[in-house]
Amino acid sequence: MDLDAITKDTKSRYGFDSWNRAGVSRGTEKFLLRTDELPGFELVSREPGVLPGHAYIDCLRATTTGTSIVVEVTELPSMEAAQESLIRFLMTSMVRRLPDCAARGMTLGDASFCSTEEPPLDLIFTRGNVLIRAFALTSDARGLADVARAVDEQIVRAAVDR
Repeated sequence: MDLDAITKDTKSRYGFDSWNRAGVSRGTEKFLLRTDELPGFELVSREPGVLPGHAYIDCLRATTTGTSIVVEVTELPSMEAAQESLIRFLMTSMVRRLPDCAARGMTLGDASFCSTEEPPLDLIFTRGNVLIRAFALTSDARGLADVARAVDEQIVRAAVDR
C-alpha cells in the first residue's frame, strides 16, 4: 500500500469529508497559549515545537496534584493544512480508529480524537489553522480535558478573519 492509499484509507476511517469546515476563513496568527488562564496549572517550560512554522511545546504542572501535562501547539497556514496534519498523525496510530472526543463527552475543536483509556491520557484536535495535542505524562490525567477545553476557547478568542 502506498502513502496515497494509506492517506485515503485513514481519511475514510475517520470521516474526514464530514469534519467541520465552518469558519475556514478565520485563523490565528502567532497564537500564544496563555498558560495563566489554564485552570489549576502552571507553566514549567516552553520549548520550540518539532514541526516547522509557529510551533511550541508547553509543559504544565497542576498546582495541587502535581499532574504533568504537555500541550503541543502547531499553527499552520490554513484550516485545511491543520486537518491534513491531523490525518498524518492519525495515520501513525497503532489503534485502527481512535475514539472521537465528542463520543467521549468532550466537545473540542473542529475535529478531535482521544486515546482509548478512561479518562483519556492523550487528546488531539484542530481548531481553525491550529493543531493541538495534549497529553498526560503519567497515568494521572486529571485536568487534561479541562486544559484542552481552555486551549480551544483561547484559540476561538484569538481567531481573526484572514
